[in-house]
Amino acid sequence: MTDLNLVTLGATKLVNGVPVVTASSAITNEGEDVEPYGDIEMISQLGVSAVAAAADDAGQAQGIACEGVSGTNATCIGGIDRRNASIYGNLKPGDTCLHATGPKAVAMCLMKAEKRQAILATKGSDDTQILVVLDGKNDKIQITAFGAILELSKKGGWSCFDDTGKGWHLSDGTLHITAALHIGGLVPAPTKLMMGPPTGSPGGPASVPLVAVPGITIGL
Repeated sequence: MTDLNLVTLGATKLVNGVPVVTASSAITNEGEDVEPYGDIEMISQLGVSAVAAAADDAGQAQGIACEGVSGTNATCIGGIDRRNASIYGNLKPGDTCLHATGPKAVAMCLMKAEKRQAILATKGSDDTQILVVLDGKNDKIQITAFGAILELSKKGGWSCFDDTGKGWHLSDGTLHITAALHIGGLVPAPTKLMMGPPTGSPGGPASVPLVAVPGITIGL
């Protein structure tokens, strides 16, 4: 006979390439924690491997221990970490999320059914959001990070702007550049692009001095 029990999950290690977790039973009738399981093997879905995050003051991961499996004391066949309640709570009907667990679960792959979005999300070292969004509902691909945004839009064209709001926009075969343009190598050269009236214009090109093109520099 196979018994299923809720257990708390502790430290995880690899044994012969297989994740093994230290498990203890939930609270007994006397209200005290016991540890009858020791190290048990973890079995996840095919293609998904997870290691429980360590316990902290906010809680710890829990799993379902299956007893009576041939050749084992028990096997963990599923788990949950309620410290990730904010992730679970934001899911809508039809949504699926693959995410890290524990107190630092900021990295995730979120599939939104209704919005037809696939989102890769994490946070940078300064705790600001980094996103890659495939948006089927609005026909857009967006990358946002560090105050900058790169967008490919079916209707709006392609654009890339940095944290100053300067960059470029490509639409209908025309490229618009709002950032300063530096052509060539990284070292500025004592050479400028010059502009003047076209040949044959009133006054003639020889009679009008050429001026440097603003916003464009040459590099070596």
